[in-house]
Formats: sequence, C-alpha cells, structure tokens
Amino acid sequence: MTAAVGVSILILVAVWLLGEAKRTERRRVLTQTRQFFGNVVMLGKRTSYWQRYLDNLQIQLNRIGVTLPVRKYGKYAIVGLVMLVLFTHEVMRIPITISLTVAFLLLLFPRQIVGELSSRYVVKLRKRLLVDVIEPGMHVLKSSSLHELCQEIEQEAKSPVIRREFRYINELGRVPGMDVGKAMKIRAQTLGLKEFELLSTVTIEGSQWNARLTEVWAVIHKLLSEKVKTQNEIAASVSMYRMVAMGLFLAAVVAVVFAWPLMHVHGVAQVGFFILLVSYFVGISQVVKTKEV
Repeated sequence: MTAAVGVSILILVAVWLLGEAKRTERRRVLTQTRQFFGNVVMLGKRTSYWQRYLDNLQIQLNRIGVTLPVRKYGKYAIVGLVMLVLFTHEVMRIPITISLTVAFLLLLFPRQIVGELSSRYVVKLRKRLLVDVIEPGMHVLKSSSLHELCQEIEQEAKSPVIRREFRYINELGRVPGMDVGKAMKIRAQTLGLKEFELLSTVTIEGSQWNARLTEVWAVIHKLLSEKVKTQNEIAASVSMYRMVAMGLFLAAVVAVVFAWPLMHVHGVAQVGFFILLVSYFVGISQVVKTKEV
C-alpha cells in the first residue's frame, strides 16, 4: 500500500472519529437537558448531509414507483467509493485527489438520474391529466359523485401513471376525516404538480359552495389545455438538454479515468482537471434542478 493510500485511509478514519465525537457530545447534551427539564423538552434530531441525500433519493424513487430501500444499500455505496478510489489510484495511476473527486461525484450522481426520471414522470402525469382525468370527469360528474369518478378513473384510465396515482388518492380518501378531494390536493402537492393542485383546490371549493363540478371542471379544462401543451413541449426540450449534459459529464469522467496515463498530466495542471470535474458537476446539478417551465 502506497503512502498516498495510507494518507487517504487516515483521512477517512479521522472524518469518522470526528463524526463519532459530535454524536457523543450531542448525546451528552441531550442527557443533561432531559435531566433538567424531564421529557417535556426534546431536541430535534439533526441529520447529516448523507442522510438527507438518501432521504431525498428515497422520496424521488417513491414518486416514480420504485420500491428500493435506499438506506439499506447506502452503506454499500461507501464501500464502493473506497474500492473505486483504490482502483483508479492503484491500477489506473491517477493522483489520489482526482480519484477521490471522481468517486465522490459518482456517488452523488444517482440523484441527478433519479431527479430526471422523477421530472419525466411529472411531465407524463401532466400530459395525461387532461385526457384521462378532466375530460371524462366533465361528463361523469353529471350523474356521479366525485368519489365515484375517482374510482372509475382508477379502473378505466388508459394511462398506468394515472391509474397508479388515483389508486393512492382513493386509498387516502378512505382514511377517517379525509375525502378524495383533499386526497387529490395532498397528492398534487407531493408531486409538485401545480395544474393538479389547481384542479383539486377548485374542486374542494366548489363542493363547499355547492357549485356544479361539471362546469368548474370545464372551466379548468379550458384554462389548462393550451398551458399544459406548451409546458410539455418546453419540458421535453429541457429534458433533452439534461440528458445531454449528464452524458457529457459521464464521458468526461471516463476520459479522465481511462485516458489519464496517456495524457501525462503533472503538477499544477492536475488542479485544472479537479476544477473541471467539480465545476461541471455543479453545472449539471443546476441543469437537473430546472423543472419549473
């Protein structure tokens, strides 16, 4: 094992010991607080960046219907990070700073991919909202209740995305103190789909004021028709740019890893590659966050 690998392991151990020291100090403060105040005052649990990252990744996966226990496999990602550093440094002879940078950025890259899939899911849902929800709803609500309409949409909608979402809505609507109108709004807020939230809001307000929901939905259909079409066209273009940007980032990583021995990069020039990878990844992150159109 070379001196550089030894230094990197010592750095990882130091970071781990620092984290343990902070957790020990927090437990001490919590114990003293409970002894003084009893169980009335509880300190809010602070989470690390890695825990927040895994939680965000879990939320995005749940949104697109992927049931994967992220926290369970998070520890294996750390092991993979160490193995990747050892491979790039020992086998490919890449400097330890560049190896750590590549490994760390690749560790964070799944969030970009899942974020893109989540964004596409919302675009697909917005596209089918008019066809599978509002248009049939304007006719069904003439003779049926909102509850019956949501059940029919769950069973009869052509889009599996719409059927899946309305299965969630109908299940939530059966909870005591809840109805399908409120369930629609909660689900719309979870998805971040403003058009769906608008539909659910005016539906709730219309029901409270005994308005004819068929007329309310007809007005919403007229308002959203052109807007949804335009938004989906823009979102499709933005999605294409995001995919190209992520592809270029991966190409840059592959070029650095496998072409490094041929480039003969030495000294200060290595700093340029570090800046290139980090700045490019930050740029990709900002592009992937571009979801509002």
